[in-house]
Amino acid sequence: MNLDLRLVNSHQGLCCSFDEKGKILEYCPDWSNKIHLTSKESNILDIIHNKHRDFFKDQVRACAKEKRAANFQLNVKVKSTEFRPMKVSLLFDEGRSLYTTLLTDISEEIEHQSLVKNLKSLNRLNIHLGYWEMNFRDGKFIFPNNVNDNVVERIDYQKGLKPDSNSELQTCLHLLKENKQSFDIRVELQENTENIRWLRILGKLNEQDESGQTATGFIEDISTEVQRENAFLNNNIELSSFEKGLDQFTIMARTDSWGKITYANQEFCRVSQYSLDELLGSDHRILNSGHHPQEFFREMWSCIKEGKNWRGKIKNKAKDGSYYWVDSIIIPINNDKGELVEMLSFRYEITMYEKLREENERLKKQITQLQKLASVK
Repeated sequence: MNLDLRLVNSHQGLCCSFDEKGKILEYCPDWSNKIHLTSKESNILDIIHNKHRDFFKDQVRACAKEKRAANFQLNVKVKSTEFRPMKVSLLFDEGRSLYTTLLTDISEEIEHQSLVKNLKSLNRLNIHLGYWEMNFRDGKFIFPNNVNDNVVERIDYQKGLKPDSNSELQTCLHLLKENKQSFDIRVELQENTENIRWLRILGKLNEQDESGQTATGFIEDISTEVQRENAFLNNNIELSSFEKGLDQFTIMARTDSWGKITYANQEFCRVSQYSLDELLGSDHRILNSGHHPQEFFREMWSCIKEGKNWRGKIKNKAKDGSYYWVDSIIIPINNDKGELVEMLSFRYEITMYEKLREENERLKKQITQLQKLASVK
């Protein structure tokens, strides 16, 4: 194979050579596994998206005329017949009158950029999130400057983690590298002798490139959330001494063993738009949005009847027909005989976060549909 070694040896990508008419003459082994058209008789333009073909021709002409390498981006048809964004490096061999091109898939990179953009939107809403990167060569976390600095301070999280938390993180990173097993964990950060912060860390493995094996993910400060849980995740909790303070920012309710509401605070009434009189004596089905399957609620009740605390995200329907999301904790209260006599529930609204997540999923699906339509044309 006579493919230009300057491209093949310096990058990990898909390489091929073609003549001045665009006829593909030879390609690397991975080409037939990933690119839609595998025949050596195919023309390079056959894999280029229609809207980029004229641009590609211009780059090819300029590369030959000016005797220089060209680097640019365009959409290329892959094995699944969909188009993916690719980085293109192009060289012209004047002696052989051949072009050598290297294609590097940058679809994940673009998706990350989109996620970071969404993250900035979340930052403006004061949701405590950060974005991290790590190269397994040195094992150090990097927090890019394009993430809002006042959300998660730039400190050495690994060294600041408590021993148990650091051990759990290292285990997750090992499994991530060896088995490509993504993770979502909670860890404790000892900032100083008096201050402890709780962090939620999510991570996934990236495709290996010239910089080595890398991982990326999100980090979220959940200290306030954990403090709330630690205060109330006790089956024998007595709520009365906390109710006045909680009433300002937590959606609270008491229900009897049958699920009938016996108490609801002002925040519950405000978010649901029902009055206290309307809520008392009703069960939570008054808020049922129809979003969750019956199995969801059966599993919730099964957990509670076993005397276990239940936690989950629920989409509710307010009195005016609008929808809102809550992160819920339900605590069963049992008597001396182990019988369920009451349930306490604590919720906080997460509607804005869920809407942004749903919008991100909707945009991904829309892009996929548009790509499919484009491939049909």
